[in-house]
Amino acid sequence: MLTISFLVPDEMHEDVMQKIYNYIEILTATLGSRFAKQPFRIRAKECALAFVTLLDGLDVQLVYEDSQRYEELQAIVWDIFWKGISL
Repeated sequence: MLTISFLVPDEMHEDVMQKIYNYIEILTATLGSRFAKQPFRIRAKECALAFVTLLDGLDVQLVYEDSQRYEELQAIVWDIFWKGISL
């Protein structure tokens, strides 16, 4: 999905983007229901949106970084995310 969203032909752009938005909406709702099962500093939907945004940023790093650097970045952002939402 990452490659498709960056390299979509103009005539398919609207179709592809709609599928991506639907995927993000379903992912956010699914994560939100999981986050709602525990208490956090912010609302479950906000946790889900932050997590989806974190994943999106990490996905882009897959293009630019080697696997070792990617794993370092993943550990750093996960730690910051978790500390940011935890009570």
